Amino acid sequence: PTSELIDLDLLGRVVSIAQTALPRRAGVSGGSIPAPESAVDIDRSWKSDRVAASLPCSAGTRLVRRRVSGFWFRPCGYGITDTRALMAALLGAVGARSKNLASARVLPHLLRSGLFYSRAIKRAARAVRRSIGGPFASLHLRRGDKFSSGCERAQFSLEECAFMDEHTRPEKLLSALRLWLPPGTRLLIGSTEPAAFFAPLRSTYTLHFVDDFRSACSDLAAITTNYALYAVETLLFFASTAHVETFGFSADWFADACFPAAALAASGAHPHLAPPPNARGVEVSCADAAGLKVNGVRYGRACIDNPPCNRMSFLPARHRPALSCNSSVVDPLVVSDRKCGERRVELALAGNGHNVVV
Repeated sequence: PTSELIDLDLLGRVVSIAQTALPRRAGVSGGSIPAPESAVDIDRSWKSDRVAASLPCSAGTRLVRRRVSGFWFRPCGYGITDTRALMAALLGAVGARSKNLASARVLPHLLRSGLFYSRAIKRAARAVRRSIGGPFASLHLRRGDKFSSGCERAQFSLEECAFMDEHTRPEKLLSALRLWLPPGTRLLIGSTEPAAFFAPLRSTYTLHFVDDFRSACSDLAAITTNYALYAVETLLFFASTAHVETFGFSADWFADACFPAAALAASGAHPHLAPPPNARGVEVSCADAAGLKVNGVRYGRACIDNPPCNRMSFLPARHRPALSCNSSVVDPLVVSDRKCGERRVELALAGNGHNVVV
């Protein structure tokens, strides 16, 4: 259920939500949630301006539905749905300046940002973070879907596949991490590989995996699916002092999903926290040089400037070495989980009245 991943009440303060389900394709068994009488089905190719022109808001067209093929965010990523007003409001609420508002391109990462993850997911991530006991770096290593599947479909050359395979194995992985992380660093790993795969790294780093904390963190008991587990790991990546991605071509998602820390990343200063009038949906707190919390999600140095290499902290995918950037991560300032100077920021959206289907 969507509610296991998303806090629909919180997201509903930003944009109207109606839970429903599209009719199943012919020959597919199973029922669906009845749609409201005001629902109008549209072709998946209709852009927002065509919807607005063809279906002016009225009692009979309060909800429009389109069937999405593939990932749910494709209409946003392909420019079919106009999300500029929503993203401009969200970016403004977290203190981003005008140059960040110009593109407002990160809507596909709205949910991946964690702002509207369920309370259970946020509690689990907070419990793990506290159990780690101090600043930590993070590594996201995905071998199967990031290159193995691509190699099977001939998206990469045989030479490239062999190179990526070698440089995501423990020996090369350790060599790359040593460029960025000093010995003894606490390193949280999220991966499709088992913990035993990373055993050679234990001589240099203190390794942590979310599953290590299941017996000690009762809040993890509510995390029962791989989707929810990945959501918990993602929140921990955001909270880390530095983050390393698998390859450069898969690294941009992290920087985009970190958009709640955009103001700190741009200026190194506190975001503008004065709430606009007549708004709701975003709560900013504990903003300082080491990060901030938004809607209970901690965005640390990894989201602000990701020392030492920022967007270049990733494992090499081609015949080029990992960048050293001539420095390594040092322990940053640590912000506790206390509530400090909370200010509520609310969103005033001038929408067209159409609801969003999840």
